[in-house]
Amino acid sequence: MPEPVVSFWVPGRAKTQGSKTAGLVRTRDGRVIPTMRESGGAEWRAWRSQVRDAAIAAFGDFRAPLDGPISIALTFFFVRPKGHFGTGCNSERLKADAPTHPWGCRDDIDKLARAVNDSLATVVFGDDGQIVSAYLAKRFGPTYGLQIQVFAEPEAVLALPDAKQLALL
Repeated sequence: MPEPVVSFWVPGRAKTQGSKTAGLVRTRDGRVIPTMRESGGAEWRAWRSQVRDAAIAAFGDFRAPLDGPISIALTFFFVRPKGHFGTGCNSERLKADAPTHPWGCRDDIDKLARAVNDSLATVVFGDDGQIVSAYLAKRFGPTYGLQIQVFAEPEAVLALPDAKQLALL
């Protein structure tokens, strides 16, 4: 399996990149100007800054961004809610009907990835358009966080243990 160019952990609860909304604003002199708004808020900006800072620490501040096609693996970790565990002396035991993956939460994996990819652009790679293969996963873990791996080989993520390649015939 190919080694990642950079691999690092970002602690904290991942935030989604909000949807973009187009609108029009009328100026004082009567002109109409098109605008674009992001529905992410301050939490989203803080998360992107945290990812960017971790990328700089892991990849290097003065290193040139990767050029050419790349692949990326993003694994988002979420803490299980208390409702997944028993009560009393069973409070450490997982219930039999507890989900294996965090599928019911409001965090859309595409929007989570978009926020991360935009944060890594110009630090690890030049533009998120260079990503030609991606492995995205949501898992339960002991803490909230994100594991990021960036590969210089376009198909490297297909060799990851959890990845499964879909062949279209």
